[in-house]
Amino acid sequence: MISLAPESYKKADYPNTHFAVMGHFSIYFQFTDSIIFIKAFWDNRQDPKKLLKLFKENH
Repeated sequence: MISLAPESYKKADYPNTHFAVMGHFSIYFQFTDSIIFIKAFWDNRQDPKKLLKLFKENH
């Protein structure tokens, strides 16, 4: 689904990152014309501060 229109998903609070919510989970991704890079597959029931820490450590 993401590959059909990646730009249509909401932008995240992280540079060049979008996300797709799928029930209790979210997929955070970046994309170019030819590739979609999954940055995180996230369980939304977790503390969102953990996600922020994960992005800061890997950015």
